[in-house]
Amino acid sequence: MESKELEKWEAMLRQGSYETLLKSTEGFKAGEPKVLFLRAMATARLRKLSEALELFNALLDMQPDRAEVLSERAVVYLHLKKKSLCLIDFNRAVDLQPQNPYRYASRAYARESFGDIEGAIGDYEKALALDPEDAVSHNNLGLLQEKLGYKLKAEKNFSRADKLSQMLSDWDKKLPEADGEKEEPPKEVPNTSSKQLWQTAWQTIKHKESRAEFWRWLRKK
Repeated sequence: MESKELEKWEAMLRQGSYETLLKSTEGFKAGEPKVLFLRAMATARLRKLSEALELFNALLDMQPDRAEVLSERAVVYLHLKKKSLCLIDFNRAVDLQPQNPYRYASRAYARESFGDIEGAIGDYEKALALDPEDAVSHNNLGLLQEKLGYKLKAEKNFSRADKLSQMLSDWDKKLPEADGEKEEPPKEVPNTSSKQLWQTAWQTIKHKESRAEFWRWLRKK
């Protein structure tokens, strides 16, 4: 499998071209994990839940300790309203990646959906302890605190979410939109090592959905 072909399919997933992705990958082996994951994700996004579940199950047979896949299967279980199976997968994903804030934020969303507001608040607090600059978690935590009557705490999180969102928005406006893939990074780079670093960074920030994560890394430097 060519890396360029894989990049093309990953772009299809980012862009929401799910049907096109599924048609493009029809001829590939079910035993290829990278392709199977993309097909499972596209199928889940199309809300073909039973089919997506089969694909995620097959992938986890090959990679039972892959937290990302467990988390995505948990989302399928969430849509199928299978609470116990959903939380088992989210718990396993958290156990596998206890330092990943997204694992807690994902489980928080599920807990809220199942009516466990206190549990959801606890998970958002854990997520923010690991990543204090996650605007979405600040906002979601504020909504839950507001629901329970904790107005001052809620306002503090709403304010933080607004500031972080504005910061990302301002930075995003300064960057070219390269999802059309014709945009190239500047060629006037002083030396070879700097050029390699820039090329690597460009691959990260040229897609909008990757910029928030890159921004958090940059601010910590």
